Amino acid sequence: MKMLMAIVDNRRKEEFELVLQKEGIQGWTEIPHVRGLGSTGPRLDSAAWPESSAIIQVLVPDEHIDALVLMLLRYCSQCREHIKLLHWDVTVVM
Repeated sequence: MKMLMAIVDNRRKEEFELVLQKEGIQGWTEIPHVRGLGSTGPRLDSAAWPESSAIIQVLVPDEHIDALVLMLLRYCSQCREHIKLLHWDVTVVM
């Protein structure tokens, strides 16, 4: 199993989740209103810097991770959104 983590603009999370559903993903965990500073600038959910991001995490079988990442990268290029994708091995699932 792999854990896929996507950091997306908070305004685009619903659209991103629809893309996951179209790919057959039935569940994920969302952490809304994430604050930070990165290549797209400050996202501090404040009066001065009102934007924020969301983190979406998905458990994916090893054999599906590459296809899902490619599909999400295609989505990013089509909508011209900057999305960070990371994945790592999950060794224990209860």
